[in-house]
Amino acid sequence: MNYSDLCTMFTRNLFCRLVSNIDPLTVRVLLPTLHKSKYYYATLNKSVITDLSLDIDLNGLKDEQMRRVKLGETVNIHKLVNDTLEQKCSAMINQFDADHRRTLKIIQFEHSFLYAEGYAVPSPENMTNRNWIEAMTCPSKDDRFLYYLYIDHKANLKTRTMLQGKKKARDQLTHSDLELETDKGFILHQEKASSWGNHCLASAMTHGIPLVFDMEFDDSMTSKDFGHAAQQLWYAYLTNRAHRDPFHFIFTGRNRKNVLYRTLELRHLLSCQHFLVSETENSYLDLFDRSQLVYLSSHSKHVLKRFDPSHVYILGAYSDPKNRKQFGPPKASEQGIKCFKLPIDEHVKWIQGNKDLLLQTMVKILLSVKGGGEWTDAFDGALRSGNFRHYGKDR
Repeated sequence: MNYSDLCTMFTRNLFCRLVSNIDPLTVRVLLPTLHKSKYYYATLNKSVITDLSLDIDLNGLKDEQMRRVKLGETVNIHKLVNDTLEQKCSAMINQFDADHRRTLKIIQFEHSFLYAEGYAVPSPENMTNRNWIEAMTCPSKDDRFLYYLYIDHKANLKTRTMLQGKKKARDQLTHSDLELETDKGFILHQEKASSWGNHCLASAMTHGIPLVFDMEFDDSMTSKDFGHAAQQLWYAYLTNRAHRDPFHFIFTGRNRKNVLYRTLELRHLLSCQHFLVSETENSYLDLFDRSQLVYLSSHSKHVLKRFDPSHVYILGAYSDPKNRKQFGPPKASEQGIKCFKLPIDEHVKWIQGNKDLLLQTMVKILLSVKGGGEWTDAFDGALRSGNFRHYGKDR
């Protein structure tokens, strides 16, 4: 028996338990359910790809994009980044030793078996060097199988998004004068809304109330968590920018190798001309007096009665949908600062779901009460109506 036959037999035995009772059609039908299920949760630890991306010179790539645009070329900054990552992955694979090469070969046989059997996985030709390296970091064959399903689902989603984008572009040709109503009642043309928001943010960086985002949770998140947390930070930024009186966002603990911030850059900031936040490697303990600091966490035993503009509120920039660890209270207790939770139970009756609010939801609530609003109104405007109801009101 040669090496190829041995790997093929190993592959079939490896996946026998996984796929013996599942037909390909069932997998395709269940894929949307898997995507939303807790069992679809990615188990990758800090991504090898994220480590490789830390050395990419994003400013240099942006300069390269501008240079080529001036020459009349159509260049997408995201494509430049992806091409650079693919080159790094290719170089990494070329430097593999014999053991790593054998592992990669077996994983490729595993994938070929699934594809030949008709499962919803990408074709071998569509698997990039980046995909193979990510597959090698999966801790088990089950996780690799789910990772392949994720790649195929993401490719299909990208195709649908492109088609929807083309349709939206055609619709906008006949509705070019789109307008946006601000929270003060003014009407802004859509193309001017971003400039108005940037002006408010620039003013807040000088005179506004600070809102701190603690970026020191890289070791507590998986690869999937980084994506979720980065998206929440971006939405929180957009929520803040759209407000007439925004916070001054401060990212603390943001060093050069901060994985969360690099994920935010790669996914959301490449096309953003102005990202008006303050960043520092220092801790918030180095920036403010301890008596001013208030860590906000849903796991705290103490309730925040009112918003105090003289305090500096801190939000933990992390996502932990699987384990829901209580990061805030232990850290605040160790550092000797106050820790509070929002007064949700005091103002509305919670019906379903957990109270670990998203970062953008927290920002929206704080913006409302910062301007003198009532807690009840703030929860009304920020929380999903299906999660709560007002006291004294029956369904």
